[in-house]
Amino acid sequence: MKRKNALKLKRKNALKFKRKSSLRSLQKNKNSRIQEKSMKNAIETKNLVKKYGKLLAVNGLDMNVPLNSIYGFLGRNGAGKTTTLNIISALIRPSSGDVFVLGESVLRNPGKAKQNIGILPQNANFYHNRTAFDHMVFYAKLAGVENPKKEAKELLHKVGLDEKAHVKVGKFSHGMYKLLGLAQAFIGKPKIVLLDEPTSGLDPKIMYQVRKFILSYKGKTTIVLSSHYLDDVSRLCTHIGIIKDGRMVHEAKTKKSQDLEKIFLRYG
Repeated sequence: MKRKNALKLKRKNALKFKRKSSLRSLQKNKNSRIQEKSMKNAIETKNLVKKYGKLLAVNGLDMNVPLNSIYGFLGRNGAGKTTTLNIISALIRPSSGDVFVLGESVLRNPGKAKQNIGILPQNANFYHNRTAFDHMVFYAKLAGVENPKKEAKELLHKVGLDEKAHVKVGKFSHGMYKLLGLAQAFIGKPKIVLLDEPTSGLDPKIMYQVRKFILSYKGKTTIVLSSHYLDDVSRLCTHIGIIKDGRMVHEAKTKKSQDLEKIFLRYG
């Protein structure tokens, strides 16, 4: 009898513990969602500095990218755009300063930052002897996607590469290569996507496909778009930031009547 009562008590305590654990987990997820909703900026850099020997690539950069915005990151060649994006995505460490992604310090927790970020590098590389579909499935598995083949198929269709899905990448044109890079950046539905020169060197048709794809995420995903094309920025972006000699010289919300060329010539 005593043994039965002891077993009942043990089961009862185990059930209580399980319920408490579940409630704590639900509360933690709820708090995380509330924190994210109340957050104004998806990305913030604080006095960011990056030195390469005597070269000062980023010089005390303060950058604020609003949550779910499409942020046009402008600057001349060598202004520090690519270096900044590499620091945000935890590919390289800054010399000093910090970056916060969804409120988390990239320096203290680079792994968490990487989980929330998708990236299209300026010069994306793929295996020439593998197909676009092979690449997408591979990256989807790395990202822990539940159904990698389904996601690969959907994204390739969305960028307009569904008919070329099973063609080896070595046979791709520059534009098709860029579309594949764009698709892989959005694998796993990242909360933030960094696009370094996504329309560089593209013909009008592919450029249209890229713009259409990016706009489909407007208001749903935070996108930082580094570009030299002011037309891209005026068509796509809700906010702009202009960097000069590694410093942020102008940040603002875009307006339809805005003359971006005058603003860029003034600040850039």
